[in-house]
Amino acid sequence: MVGDRRLPGGCRALGAVLLLAMAAATAPAEIPVPEGTQEAGRLQVWITDRREAITDFTALPVTIAAVALHPDGRPRREGWLRLLTPAQAVDLVQATREPVLLLEAPAPPGAYDAVRLEMDRGRGTLTTGEEVAVAVPSRGAASVSFRIQAGSTTVLTLDLVVHDMTDQPGKRYEVAIRKATVRR
Repeated sequence: MVGDRRLPGGCRALGAVLLLAMAAATAPAEIPVPEGTQEAGRLQVWITDRREAITDFTALPVTIAAVALHPDGRPRREGWLRLLTPAQAVDLVQATREPVLLLEAPAPPGAYDAVRLEMDRGRGTLTTGEEVAVAVPSRGAASVSFRIQAGSTTVLTLDLVVHDMTDQPGKRYEVAIRKATVRR
């Protein structure tokens, strides 16, 4: 069961509410395994959130529809491989307390050089009680070199950050990937 899994270091994965949402959602789409490969590898993607402007919020749910991987050696504008998530809302405030398991799915073996999240605009609640829109740059990718091998699991942790942009005219808050780390 996903809720019993632990991120390296002993952190708890998801709460009961997120488990129910995942169970009700459809399973991630199967990604075809390239010819000549006997089996797929597995990819786990965890979300954490750095404590910066997130402390301005009591809740900041964002919906993440897909994780996109970029094959090494291809032009950055093409070749992205989309792994669909169960279209779940992830509360970034919760992700500051404990990592959240976003995706565990089969993935084609190979070398990759970047990852990006396909997120919808968020709407958060500030500590003052005010609700605000949060921008999510659609093309923000994090450079990270990793390899998915057949028959093994690759763990990718994405540390998100909420930037306070209120000092710029017409801007509020923005979510971006701060850092991506890989563990096999």
